[in-house]
Amino acid sequence: MDLEGRLGSLRSYGQTLLRFRSLYSTLAGRVDAFGLPFLQAEKLAWLDADLRHLGLLDDGLQGLPCAGLPPAITGRSEAFGVLYVLEGATLGGQIIARRLHAALGVTASTGGRFFQSYGPDVGPSWRRFVAMLDAFGETTAEGDRVERAALATFSCFQALMETADPPTTIPGADHDV
Repeated sequence: MDLEGRLGSLRSYGQTLLRFRSLYSTLAGRVDAFGLPFLQAEKLAWLDADLRHLGLLDDGLQGLPCAGLPPAITGRSEAFGVLYVLEGATLGGQIIARRLHAALGVTASTGGRFFQSYGPDVGPSWRRFVAMLDAFGETTAEGDRVERAALATFSCFQALMETADPPTTIPGADHDV
């Protein structure tokens, strides 16, 4: 994901948030429809709060469709596969939050809420997710469907991160976002 480059300036950080928002807005409601106890809609609200803080909430969002082919979510198997990627990103978000604070001084209240996510409950939440996934994916057919959806989500995320940056501006910043 080129973490150093993505956190090197408010411009690159804003572009990263726009990409995450595109992915979450594409997938969150479709995953939530299957009643799994993870807070994808809440994560979308956290992204919106961060983008609002940067002055980007309504700027540039149509310019970043979810590149690649997002997975079809026709049942709990695919929902689990998508959540494997999204919840894994939540786990990795703790590293991003620390680096974001060190590089740009961004905190949960100054545009970094999304990467703070569940706060001290990130580890326990991940373990609950893995236990649910293990219990669900005991049959080979279900495990294969989970895996295909996870791989499709990774591919969508990678393609989205590789799309060109749309021109946007952070109000009060010295440079374009």
